Amino acid sequence: MKHTLINTMAILAIACLVSCSQNQTTETTAKSYKAVVADSLVFNYLAEVEILDYNELTNELLLSNQQTRELLVIDDKGNEISSFNPYIEGPNYTGTSFGWTFLGADRIVAYAFNNFHLLSKEGERIKRVPYPVEVNGRAMLDYNPKMILEVSSQNPAEIVVLIPGVSGFRHKTQAFHDSLQMVYNVNMETEVGQPVMHKTADGTHRSLGAYVDNGYPSMAALDDHKIAQMYHVDDHIYIWDASENKLLNKLEIPAPHKPVFDNIPFGEKGFPDRSKLNANIYRTKNHIVLFSMDVIPESVFDNLTKTVERWYVSDEYEQLKRQYEKTNVLLFSEQAFLGEVDMSEVGQFTYHSKESTNEDFFWVQRTYNDERDYRTFLKVTIVED
Repeated sequence: MKHTLINTMAILAIACLVSCSQNQTTETTAKSYKAVVADSLVFNYLAEVEILDYNELTNELLLSNQQTRELLVIDDKGNEISSFNPYIEGPNYTGTSFGWTFLGADRIVAYAFNNFHLLSKEGERIKRVPYPVEVNGRAMLDYNPKMILEVSSQNPAEIVVLIPGVSGFRHKTQAFHDSLQMVYNVNMETEVGQPVMHKTADGTHRSLGAYVDNGYPSMAALDDHKIAQMYHVDDHIYIWDASENKLLNKLEIPAPHKPVFDNIPFGEKGFPDRSKLNANIYRTKNHIVLFSMDVIPESVFDNLTKTVERWYVSDEYEQLKRQYEKTNVLLFSEQAFLGEVDMSEVGQFTYHSKESTNEDFFWVQRTYNDERDYRTFLKVTIVED
């Protein structure tokens, strides 16, 4: 699918040598893993919800009611701790939100349209913090990436935030990828923000010499101010120290799962086909989990929308999904690729409602084929198969 912008098997021997020199695990030494349900949490609630964040300090989940947009904080027993609606006019109004994160044990940060809002756990505003950079637009991004992260729950002041609407260069230019900074480390106490984690010179977007997409990163917070970062069409996962803006490691994605895409010259209209992407990234205490997806190419999807009425509920769309779409789950440590993960034991789950933790599991919301008056959240852990 295209970004909607508002305002819009052979490997050369030398490659193996490079990979081994970087302490990368090769595909021949990779193991098989499976995801299993270690525990679950049942929340008695009728409306559909989405997980926004998890607080390891208090074992609480932050949820969003998909009908009323009300926010809820629940504990690990499924009890409601607080609820509030930040989209209703009043003293605690935040307006349109692009993400939420817990900050320490008892505060929440809203990533709103013009400011960050520091709130109490009950939704009462403590203060507004302006963006660290001027913006002239906003973007709705594919695959629901987490755009705001707490850097360290042990030192709850810093956040890392993706700001895709930064003023500057036109998107389909080399200068956009070479120069524009979109990720910032913001201290919510001093209200100072610094650009961090820029695209590397040898990454796809700066070395390709042509346009493939806008290069918006997805991120997952690790321990000790570290962030795992990836791009939809890049061959690597990048491990950064966000506070020092220092690249710590690059993890190569194995050949069968590297992104597959076309490109077009800078400045040309249209969107090139992308048929295999790095879709999203999560973490657990010892693992980085990458969801790699085969997707419907842009040209095929564009033809569907132009030739089929109500394409989104059509048999043609369902056929294309069966033909093209496939998900592979890849497991990494901070040093190497470990292997593929079989998710079949988890059952049906909501693709967009998952959440990282620094414990031995990540959260997944279970889905049902019939209506239920409760929501089920699974603690999914990964073990050797």
